[in-house]
Amino acid sequence: STMPSPPRSLATAPGESVMVTAGPSGVDPKDRIAIANALHDAVMAVEDARFEKAIPLLEKTALMMKRSPGSVELLATAYARAGQRRQALRLIDELKRRRQAGYVPAGAFINPYLGLGDYDQAFLWMERGYEEQSNILQFLRVHPFFDPVRSDPRFADLERRVGLAQ
Repeated sequence: STMPSPPRSLATAPGESVMVTAGPSGVDPKDRIAIANALHDAVMAVEDARFEKAIPLLEKTALMMKRSPGSVELLATAYARAGQRRQALRLIDELKRRRQAGYVPAGAFINPYLGLGDYDQAFLWMERGYEEQSNILQFLRVHPFFDPVRSDPRFADLERRVGLAQ
């Protein structure tokens, strides 16, 4: 592909991409480098479809990050892309329950649903992300996770509204 690779941190939920370096609340500062390294390795493994490596790393980082929305999103996306639908949906349900009780960004649901091939749900969450002014939408053009829906008219409409249309 001739498209530039997005920064590795984009795989996390909007608002959490910076938290790998800043550290999610409650995470011991000495664990932050271990988390950042594990996340980097896991994201690389997901991108290379090496799910047998990615999933255990993401299970570990989800624990280290106290199951932050971004860590659960990454794990759900890895399970989805590995074809482990039941596990992916279980994690999506966890995020939905947590969203009812507190803040979980809409962007945390987009990549798992894209990974499952459930594009209607992905677009529903992209719309919610648009309403929340989610920062994930600035990467519509470059993030490879959006590749499967680029030809969908809803995608072009969203790009236009976000201000990315050519």
